[in-house]
Amino acid sequence: MSLKKHLAGVILLFLLTGPAVADFTKGELLYYNDFDTADAFGEKYRGAFRPGAGLAEDGAFEVVGYRGSHFLIMNLDAAKLKGCILMEAVVKADQISKPEKAHFGAKLMLVIQRKNGKTLWPEPAAMPKSGSSDWKTVSLVQIIPDDTVSVKLYFGVQNATGKFLIDSISIYRTEGK
Repeated sequence: MSLKKHLAGVILLFLLTGPAVADFTKGELLYYNDFDTADAFGEKYRGAFRPGAGLAEDGAFEVVGYRGSHFLIMNLDAAKLKGCILMEAVVKADQISKPEKAHFGAKLMLVIQRKNGKTLWPEPAAMPKSGSSDWKTVSLVQIIPDDTVSVKLYFGVQNATGKFLIDSISIYRTEGK
């Protein structure tokens, strides 16, 4: 890949994941999960459900980090998500240790696998990566390429300690204002 194309991609990524999120409108709701039931992340992760721990004292899912990486992983419908999306999630960090690298710590991330073998790992720019936070809404605008074969939602703690909770997630079709 030429340097010019690489720089253009970096600039586009910055524009789409930074303050420009406010410049996009919510369209069709493509996915929603309020995580209010033990099966919201699938049977495999029922042990991470915390009744009454959510924003409105409803349910939430909690990942506790200790060594290595600890994620809840959910497959999303790649065909439905292709195009430009806006993802919003309500999350809370509780004593997440300062990670060794800036991209570690609390994690809410899409893993986008493309037909050409390339993988994208976008995550909201305003994520509480370490420390503690009250419930907050984090957002990500992302283009899901036409050649995408799978999209997974990763939620958890990577190479850090502490607790990270998710109360809800919404994914909308979006376009610029």
